[in-house]
Formats: sequence, C-alpha cells, structure tokens
Amino acid sequence: LRRQRQMCIRDRSNASLAHVSPDLFLAANTMGGVIGKMISPQSLAIAAVTTGEHESSLFKKVIPWSVGMLAVLCVLVFAESSVLSFILP
Repeated sequence: LRRQRQMCIRDRSNASLAHVSPDLFLAANTMGGVIGKMISPQSLAIAAVTTGEHESSLFKKVIPWSVGMLAVLCVLVFAESSVLSFILP
C-alpha cells in the first residue's frame, strides 16, 4: 500500500511536469504496460507451448499489432492532451 502511494505521488509529479492530467498519465501508463505485455517473453513462451508454434513466429505475428496499438495509443493520448482535453475530468 505504501509503495502504491509513492508511485501515485511520483506519477502526479511527472504528469504535472509534462503539463498533462494525472488521469491521462495513469491511463497511458497502464495501456503501455498492456501493449508491452503482448511481446513479453513469458507471454510468448506460454502462447508457444499452448499453440505448438515457435516463439519467433509468434513474435513476428504479434509485433505489427503491438506497434499498431502503440501508434493508436500515442495519437489518442496526444489528442486527449490537446484537442480533446475537455473529455478528461
């Protein structure tokens, strides 16, 4: 619980340095973790065992989706920090 509080305080200070809403900063950070999880070695190993494919072939299939989602996330965060800022609380 104490570590979560420290991370929350750090995220708020980083968001204020970037002149971004802390809510948007937290959401972007969470989505970045989800995108990174797609290409994590552990997830690829589990998928390889489950499907019977090689990890390298799975990585080649997943990387375009991961990069595409990252691009969409970047555009969305930029839009919400500037043009769509009225959406955030």
